[in-house]
Amino acid sequence: MLHHKQQKKAYDIKLVNDEWTCTCEDCNFRHVYCKHIYAVLDYIK
Repeated sequence: MLHHKQQKKAYDIKLVNDEWTCTCEDCNFRHVYCKHIYAVLDYIK
């Protein structure tokens, strides 16, 4: 489980059924990859 911290909030970013999910509003409402997921993907490359 990876945590990307931004503005003192920790978002929960995880891989579910080969899809990255994040607990931020962008992901929850629009089901798109948010900047938090891209930051994690960039970090683990």
